[in-house]
This record gives sequence, structure tokens and C-alpha cells, in this order.
Amino acid sequence: MSKKSLFAAVVFFALSLPSVLRGQALDEKLILLKPMVGTTWEGTLKSPDGRQEFKTVQRLDAVWNGSVLRYTGSVPDLNDRFEGFVYWDPEANRIAFFIAHSKGVIKRGTVSGEDGIITFRGRILFPERQFDFRNTFEFPSEGVMIDRWFQNAFGPWQPGHVIEFKAKGDRPS
Repeated sequence: MSKKSLFAAVVFFALSLPSVLRGQALDEKLILLKPMVGTTWEGTLKSPDGRQEFKTVQRLDAVWNGSVLRYTGSVPDLNDRFEGFVYWDPEANRIAFFIAHSKGVIKRGTVSGEDGIITFRGRILFPERQFDFRNTFEFPSEGVMIDRWFQNAFGPWQPGHVIEFKAKGDRPS
């Protein structure tokens, strides 16, 4: 079976997975992501000029005995929903992710951590263009997550949005 076929099968089965299996113990290889898992995070996404604000929600849940994380979220006012998976890639020997947005946008790459900061780094594929990005997540206090976006869509690396997320009601113990 080719890598593409295997990946498509994994995504298909994960999408059909009942939500009853969420909330499982996290596999040791994914423990880096523990601060993000099992919590609904709500924040405000601001337009680059600061004139518009959009509520955004995201969540990571352990599935398949904690060996995969299901990533879901939305920006309702922009009619954008996204879903994907974070998993241990045994071939690359690191954490990887694949996220699809309802507007035809795909993100894929790897996850790393250093000094308490989790970094998603990869490629974002829009229907009309593609570029590299990195998204960092910091946890300055209990129940707070800061999301910082960087991209090179228009030449050199540039900072983008900064979202302060708050944990909503279902923080695991």
C-alpha cells in the first residue's frame, strides 16, 4: 500500500471515529501536546489591520488509545471549520500533523517543543498559492494559551495574528 493510500485510509477511519472514544490517555510520544489536549480553547482572531474581530474555537482530543490527536476548530463568522490529526510519524521519528479547512486549505507539517512553547511548522496550501508557516503556542498561566502565527507568503518571514485563548469549562484534571 502506498503512503498516500495509507494516509487516506487513516484519515477516513479517524473521521468516522465516534466521539465516545475521546478523552483517552495520551501516548508518551505525544506528551509534548498535553497542555492543549482535552480542552476547548476560545479566543478572538483579529484582522491584520485590527479593525475586525472573529471568535475562534479549537480543541485537541486523544483518540485511538491516545496514539492520535483529533484537532477540530472553527471561525464561525468567516464560515471556516477545520479538522485534522496530530500523530507520531515513525518514518520521520517525530510528531506530524495534517489539517483540512472547509475553504479548501490544507496544512501539514511537524510539531516540536522547546522551553514550554509548542511549535507547529509546515506548509499551508491554498487553492491559489502555498507557503511555509509556523504557529507557536505558549501557556503563560493556567487556562491561558497564546497562539502566534508567522508566515512567508509575501517574501521574508512576517508575524501574523496573535490570539489569546482561554480554556472553557472542560479542562482535564
